[in-house]
Amino acid sequence: MTPTVADRPGPRRTVGRRTVRGTAFAVVLAALLACLPGMPAGASTVTWIPASCATAAFTGHAVEPVGGPFPVNRVRLTGWIEPCAELPAGARFATLTYTGRQATFNTVNPPLRAYGAATGPTWFTTTVDVRTDTLSESDHPQAHCVLLDGRVRLACVGLDTAGLPRVTTVVPIGTDDVRVRDSPVVMVPTRNHTPDPVCGTCV
Repeated sequence: MTPTVADRPGPRRTVGRRTVRGTAFAVVLAALLACLPGMPAGASTVTWIPASCATAAFTGHAVEPVGGPFPVNRVRLTGWIEPCAELPAGARFATLTYTGRQATFNTVNPPLRAYGAATGPTWFTTTVDVRTDTLSESDHPQAHCVLLDGRVRLACVGLDTAGLPRVTTVVPIGTDDVRVRDSPVVMVPTRNHTPDPVCGTCV
């Protein structure tokens, strides 16, 4: 693994700290899901209860070219998240991929992750597939972030893909970088993928 953003968390780490009202966001998310056309039965009950605040960082990555009819650069990211206050019951965080236009939240297989402990870091791994058979960037992964909730990004990395053959480079970026700053989290009901706790591109 190659270090990208931060090393092992220490007791005074302040990377990506944010504070929100978790219960309110969970209610809003559920209401928005209920309004989506063609929403599968039960999907409107998806709720995202965040921690009130947390710190997070990506710590390493590996990139593996994968061939086939739709060749990709498979990017495996590792990182951690640590709550900085008491966790509410059912608290979750997420890792989402940004295409430059949006980040997709699959409401059928929600990309939500449980905190491993009420105190101390929770380590995670997530995988992003970057297509390499076209030069178009408009709908391809351009960044990946750890989110406290649907509005608050705690840590992000950029996925820079260029050249022929196409090479993907993972670089640290700010949580207000242009690749993520104006990209909404879009909730999409998709049924054609099985649940995958480390999938960053299941849409």
